[in-house]
Amino acid sequence: MKSLPAHTGLVAILSIFAASVSASELSYTFMDFEYTQQSVAATGIQNPVPSQQVSIITDEGDGLSIGGSMSLRDRFYLGGSFESSIVDVNGVITNQLITEDVADNFDLIRTQVSLGYYHELSQNFDIIFELSYDSTDYDFGSFAGENFDMADSGGGGGIGFRWNPSPAFEVFAFGRTNPVGKVNFDELILEPDTLTTL
Repeated sequence: MKSLPAHTGLVAILSIFAASVSASELSYTFMDFEYTQQSVAATGIQNPVPSQQVSIITDEGDGLSIGGSMSLRDRFYLGGSFESSIVDVNGVITNQLITEDVADNFDLIRTQVSLGYYHELSQNFDIIFELSYDSTDYDFGSFAGENFDMADSGGGGGIGFRWNPSPAFEVFAFGRTNPVGKVNFDELILEPDTLTTL
């Protein structure tokens, strides 16, 4: 996601808050259930015992998510989501005797709690700011004694907009940083990532 120069962003923010204050016609209280598809493209190698190597490649999977938002006072809202997926993983076990291909799946769980603020720029067009607390949990089994399990959490944020040109149609765009959005199996850490939704 491209970022604006610091002075340009500051002028834009000040202009927004200098505008006249009015109540948004968009609702910020809702519940949402979704079927999700995941694509986790990452590799890792471990040597759980001497002379034995286990390498993995994660692939695609699917799951379910539940999310929602509750409107608070003064144009603030509280949001949250929970997503659970089962993702395929392929591996290769190599030692002095064999080289064996193996396959299984792992559980991927993501949660988020957010505090948002919306400001109406024009009729049915809101700009949104969010602060969030994100967590990610990779729960693997073991092919041959290796352990790629990881779990971490941290604070993120984002900005976006909602536009409702007609009762039956809405445009939503949002970009945010997730402090635990990208997996690094070589170092067994979860790294920051930038995500966009349209």
